[in-house]
Amino acid sequence: MNIQLTLTLCLLAALVIGCGPAAPSAQVNEGLASPQIVAGASAPRLLSGDTALADAGPNDWVLIDQKQDDNRYLVQDYVKKGQTGTTWDNLVTYLNTVRPDESIMDFMNRQKGIMEKKCSGAGWQILNQTESEIVYESKVASCPGVGDQDEVVRVIYGEANMFRISYTSKVKEMPPAQRADALKLLSEFQVQKKS
Repeated sequence: MNIQLTLTLCLLAALVIGCGPAAPSAQVNEGLASPQIVAGASAPRLLSGDTALADAGPNDWVLIDQKQDDNRYLVQDYVKKGQTGTTWDNLVTYLNTVRPDESIMDFMNRQKGIMEKKCSGAGWQILNQTESEIVYESKVASCPGVGDQDEVVRVIYGEANMFRISYTSKVKEMPPAQRADALKLLSEFQVQKKS
């Protein structure tokens, strides 16, 4: 696993640890409907399992790593077919954890502080915000251990769970078409009750 992916996972772990322990039943209440379910068959798929590589099309994402603590969090990393944890150019990361006892803005500011400690020149911009959701973009250039990185993040507070979905590219700044695709992909995840 490369340093950038490791840093991303470490940042997510710091976020989860900061959320405190979860009630055992909280994780089972909510999930996210994937873009394929919400936007239809033409949306990119997030694939896992033995046949994922064979089944993946040019717009699909393949699971390369998963970390889970049944009562606290689930983190999954996806890359395009043919890429790995060490060779990725673009990465989609999904986090599902118990909703923290802080506002969504406080959560984002905590994440911002962690990134700024690692990469002092990090740029941060809020793209959209409501009481239960925030979309923001962070950019770093030539950061030790990270390199160049442009990340668009959507954080959603459900009733019991918090979801963080990010699209990360190893560039100083995503081209406009790629950024638009990232925002569209992230917007197509929707909170759903589990039955």
